[in-house]
Amino acid sequence: MIEVKRDHTGHMHLFVNGVPINGAQVGGVQAVNGEMQVAVFIPTKRVTFGEVDNVVPMVKPAA
Repeated sequence: MIEVKRDHTGHMHLFVNGVPINGAQVGGVQAVNGEMQVAVFIPTKRVTFGEVDNVVPMVKPAA
């Protein structure tokens, strides 16, 4: 479960499965196309990038 919690100072914090995500900053909450959305900023030095195992690569057809 992903949660955004506001502390006693008014700052919002991101939690995933009850664990705070250190370094993540909640940039704001706003309505987009009738749904509430949250902007979250995570420094790239704290991120690892990868692929899920079941991704099928897209191959551009030969012209």
